[in-house]
Amino acid sequence: MLLIFDTCEHVIDSSAKLAEKLLRNCSKLKIISTSREALKISGEVVHKLASLTTPVPDKESTLESISQFEAVKLFIDRALTVDANFQVDNDNAPALAEICHRLDGIPLAIELAAARVRILTLQKINERLSDRFKLLTGGKRTVLPRQQTLRAMIDWSYDLLNDNEKLLFHRLSVFSGGWTIESAEEICSDEIIESYDVIDILTGLLEKSLVTTKEDSNVIRFSMLESIRQYAIEKAGNEEEINQRHLNYFKKLVDSTKMRFGNEDMLKWIRKLDAEMGNIRKAIQWGMEHDTESAHEITNFLTEYWQAKGFFREGYQTCKKLLELDENAEPIHKANALHNISTMLYSLANLAESEKYADEALAIFREIDDRKGIVNCLNILGVVSNMNSERSEEAFGHLNKALEISRELNIKETLANTLYNLSYTSKIKNEIEKLKEYRYESLSLYRELGHSNKVALILASLGILERNRKNSEKAREFTEESLSILREIGDKYLESINLINLGCINMDQNDTLNAIELFDESMSISEKHGYTANLIPALYYKGEALNKSGDYNNALVNFRRSVEIGFEAGIDFFLWKIILGMGISYFNIDQHQRSAGHFACVYNAYEISSINFGKSNRDELKMYLERLRGILGNEELNNIVKSKESIEKDEMIRYVLGNK
Repeated sequence: MLLIFDTCEHVIDSSAKLAEKLLRNCSKLKIISTSREALKISGEVVHKLASLTTPVPDKESTLESISQFEAVKLFIDRALTVDANFQVDNDNAPALAEICHRLDGIPLAIELAAARVRILTLQKINERLSDRFKLLTGGKRTVLPRQQTLRAMIDWSYDLLNDNEKLLFHRLSVFSGGWTIESAEEICSDEIIESYDVIDILTGLLEKSLVTTKEDSNVIRFSMLESIRQYAIEKAGNEEEINQRHLNYFKKLVDSTKMRFGNEDMLKWIRKLDAEMGNIRKAIQWGMEHDTESAHEITNFLTEYWQAKGFFREGYQTCKKLLELDENAEPIHKANALHNISTMLYSLANLAESEKYADEALAIFREIDDRKGIVNCLNILGVVSNMNSERSEEAFGHLNKALEISRELNIKETLANTLYNLSYTSKIKNEIEKLKEYRYESLSLYRELGHSNKVALILASLGILERNRKNSEKAREFTEESLSILREIGDKYLESINLINLGCINMDQNDTLNAIELFDESMSISEKHGYTANLIPALYYKGEALNKSGDYNNALVNFRRSVEIGFEAGIDFFLWKIILGMGISYFNIDQHQRSAGHFACVYNAYEISSINFGKSNRDELKMYLERLRGILGNEELNNIVKSKESIEKDEMIRYVLGNK
């Protein structure tokens, strides 16, 4: 015989006693009970029911990519019962994916949201979920009251709690993205709830299904479904003391992580920050409104993490917002924020703004005589100048001064960074031995410090160096070691660079198909995360690969886009190589005059302006000019070359883009 006890949580004690008595006296009896907590009787086997599966929100979501998820299927099924014409397509699929995700796959919440499609679009439903308890009402009249609204459903569980459980439930809503037992004990305890009581009360909330757990890297993390957390926030009100304790705890965590960022445990601490980023972001937001000094300290500590993960846009927006809110910031906080903004803008390829902020920061650091800050700003000014071939001497001046101060300070991390940046100036000046010397000294220092992401950065640059020296196997070895480290860290910025490097190595070995796939993968990462500077070489090298495979028209498409992005960002690092590649494309589709015009721009640039142009590129240019001489004749070719002698860079770019 099988008995079913349904919804036992409000009569849990009597249900448990009855079930135990029946089972003791009826040997062949089986009982299935549904409840928000276990009966806790002998022989009971607990099976927790998970929420419905939900898609990860993505602006690129399509109907096909989300249709297999349970929450999506339920939403569509219920939506069709209220509107027979309801349809999901690729335009509204991203909104549906986000709705299901934000509602945690809770069936009742999904059904109540679906009921709104009669009067609201999916996009509007998603927008209104910030006030979900007002939106998600109006269930069927025939069901129990607790099943008619989302609030009533959670009220049903909340009413089961004792006073201390309710108090801890309120306080736990301060966490965003989950918590550990240690953080709950430190932040949520006081004279009412002692630290040692937290674990028992938390266990009660877990048993009543208001809290969930997940093990991650041998650490048990607790969390609430977002709908339950929003309910707890409403019940808790705006408790300033608990929010301040939360801020202090995570400021201390970020500070302790920074202290360990340059040692062999770096990856472990990056993962720790990964797990707590929801809480850290919330702490910063609270600090911006109530404790700007602490917010400044957290953002300054966090800068290395943002850089290691490639979260440049988040770093920029956070530091800029804080600076705008705190007009009277202490000079050191203001200077650090300006420098951090400059660093993020450089990585986002906004060079003019990066330089402006670095100059402002440098002035303050000089005023307060912060020599490490001065070195950091000189480094940014140096690398910004390095991105423009006409400013290489200016870059050399900034970085040489930074090196001088770095050696005096004897701070290994600062010295390693300066040496690495100087290596690029040596590359522009074609001082290859000096370049190697700087990079290997920098690598040695970063290995000594255990700074994994910087080690990966230099390994990537050494891979490029070895590729340029035609040592493909050594280049692949450096690049793959770098890529392995970066994927473990989760640094998408440098991963996108390494994918370009691997593509180039494959191209050198005549594997253009795999090379193009790697360039496309790199571009996909860069476009998703806003790494504009990395798109320029990826597009250029893809154009080169397409030239090699004979697809000259598509090569031109990629070359042009690379020039456009570089021009907009003020980066001309690859400009001459791109124009040479375009000339080759035009030559091979028999547009010989256009080809000659491109080659003339490059020829005049290195003959008259003395730009650094590798021997292989010069030899290739010479060969094509000779072939054009045979096609166009001496006089016409010479006239084309002469017409480009005094062309300004902006005019030349308009010409190569076909705008003149």
